[in-house]
Amino acid sequence: MRRLLVYLPLCLVTAPGSSPSAPPVADPAFARPADDGKPLPTEAQMKRLAETDPIAFLETCIRRYDREVKGYRCTLHKQERLEGKLQPSEVMDVQFREEPFSVLLDWREGARMAKKTLYAKGENKDRVLVKPAGLL
Repeated sequence: MRRLLVYLPLCLVTAPGSSPSAPPVADPAFARPADDGKPLPTEAQMKRLAETDPIAFLETCIRRYDREVKGYRCTLHKQERLEGKLQPSEVMDVQFREEPFSVLLDWREGARMAKKTLYAKGENKDRVLVKPAGLL
């Protein structure tokens, strides 16, 4: 149950749309060009690329992201329908880090069972730490 508190919101954020009418989506590992290790363009070169070759510009942005971004923060707004009944909305801050793999969820609004959850690979016997809602 505790792992569900971390993985469910994370899956909701990262899962592709599951509409039956939606066309299949290519696995990003196959859709992305491999990073060739070349130096990244300067700011002026990036501006020129954006104006003249948008595809190359976006591919360069992906290369830069893969090299430099090791984590992110976002705000997740979530509302579920359980057994046909719309549940109260929840707003949480999400922090993700690749190394060591870790996810922190901090509920700002609508916390029901947990106020905060933290998973850090290799810590706490690979279990989720939970700060229950309603306690100090």
